Amino acid sequence: MPELPEAEAIRLPVTRLFSDGVIESVEKGDKKNIWIGGDDYPLEKHFLFNVRRAGKILIFDWRKKEDEPTVFLVSRLGMSGTWLIQNRREPLPDHCHLSLSFKNLPDRLVYRDPRRFGRLEWAF
Repeated sequence: MPELPEAEAIRLPVTRLFSDGVIESVEKGDKKNIWIGGDDYPLEKHFLFNVRRAGKILIFDWRKKEDEPTVFLVSRLGMSGTWLIQNRREPLPDHCHLSLSFKNLPDRLVYRDPRRFGRLEWAF
């Protein structure tokens, strides 16, 4: 199970590379049991302005414009969940449940969880 240092080790590079990045495309895996309350929020054209950590939970803060309300993607890593930074040209890894590609960035952000104990949830 990822512990607090591992959660922080995931948060730091994600914040450094993707802060202020605007979503270009979203790909979701076919396993629905990763999502709490559904995976249907349209994230395209939102920008990531912060990644926070509350214990071992990662919270991604998204907005469409500066003056709009914040949308949160809450990520509970479970036993084997992790966020990977991957070049867009590479094939998606096995057990990929969410892939976020950003405009003008060569890398994408991928949530991978082989054992599927992690959870993703939209909060408003």
